[in-house]
Amino acid sequence: MVMAGAPFAAAVPGGDMLAGRQALSAALQRAYENVADKAMAAGKLAEAIAGIVANYRGADETVLQQLGVIQDALAETEAQTVAAVQSAPTPLRGAF
Repeated sequence: MVMAGAPFAAAVPGGDMLAGRQALSAALQRAYENVADKAMAAGKLAEAIAGIVANYRGADETVLQQLGVIQDALAETEAQTVAAVQSAPTPLRGAF
């Protein structure tokens, strides 16, 4: 009986022990249900966090692409400006 475990208050006559046994059983059952609920809630929270991380990753990639377009436009404008300045005729000395 010791190895298998003895049921709580199984051999004790009286209503107090039976009520205690039922209360313990109900508390253990409720704790078991709470653990399942908490595990489910934790899973949903983990999914939500994964979605948030994915959205931020996508936003970062979008911003990097937009920055690349802006940098390309600035580089092109700089090249055109340098070319325009270099191709402009320089005034002769004393022409002023």
